[in-house]
Parts: sequence; C-alpha cells; structure tokens
Amino acid sequence: MPWHRVIIKNSEDSHLSAQGLMIPFMQQYKEAGTPEGVAVYISRDDGGDRTYYFSSNASSLAKDLLHTFQATRCFAEPNLESFRKIRL
Repeated sequence: MPWHRVIIKNSEDSHLSAQGLMIPFMQQYKEAGTPEGVAVYISRDDGGDRTYYFSSNASSLAKDLLHTFQATRCFAEPNLESFRKIRL
C-alpha cells in the first residue's frame, strides 16, 4: 500500500479532528503489536493547517481510518524535510 496524506484544516475544532485521527491510529498500532515500519509525520503550515503523512505500513494498518479522513494516496514517497516524525 502506498503512502497517504491527511490534511486537517485549521479551525476552532481542528485539535479535536487531530485527536480523532491519531488516538484511534495509536490504538490500532498497539493492538497490532507495534509492527515495524509504521511511521507518521506531521507538519503545520503558517495558517495552522496540519498535514500528516502515513508510511505504507501505517497506511495498511489504518485503511478504514484513513478513508474516514479522506486521505490522499501518494504516488511517490513524500519529501519529509520539513516534517516531524510522531513518536509512536
């Protein structure tokens, strides 16, 4: 499965959307036994929008969750230079 991107636009409730994405993801990750190769990266732009990139293994683990958040499939591994890896 390819990498996926989720963008959460800045709003009054964007922190709740971010929690709604990451808390269930972390639960799925732990329930799966913390598999190797699972990585999630985050960046915030100047307007406060959050962009998340899910590695291919992370995408495979959370297909339904990513679908719920209307994730975009990446056709190549993204440039993560300005992103921070989330500690899982």
